[in-house]
Amino acid sequence: MDAQNNIWWGIYSAGKRSGKLAKLDQTTGKITEYTIPRQNAQPYDVMQDSDGNIWSPDAGGSAAALWKFTPRDGTFTLYPKPQKTADTPKIQVTKDGAVWYSPRGSLDAPAFGVLYPDMDKITTLGAYYQNGPPGYPYRLATGRSSR
Repeated sequence: MDAQNNIWWGIYSAGKRSGKLAKLDQTTGKITEYTIPRQNAQPYDVMQDSDGNIWSPDAGGSAAALWKFTPRDGTFTLYPKPQKTADTPKIQVTKDGAVWYSPRGSLDAPAFGVLYPDMDKITTLGAYYQNGPPGYPYRLATGRSSR
């Protein structure tokens, strides 16, 4: 779920059907699908960053990758991962905009990784969650610590 109360999810490609990123607007009940611009897209987890962009790991295409979808203009930005054959079922976007991920299934490069898409926003290498403790999707009340 994003900060605007929309629900986002990925849809695997199948045959000639392209992979999709879908959004349910809970206010109107309308579902909007966006075609992921890569062959055989296999999006997993999705998460919104503090700028309103949607991030997802993807095991499709010619190599596993992370991608960012910018709802304001409907564009996708692809970030190939060094673990070309490893899918990633879960990501975590930090307060500073870093995207942490853990590739699985890679015999050549087992690891966990972090993508810093905008180094100017990184104030610490600590992986602090956007809204408080791990897995807590909502903003904390004013005056409470967010670390």
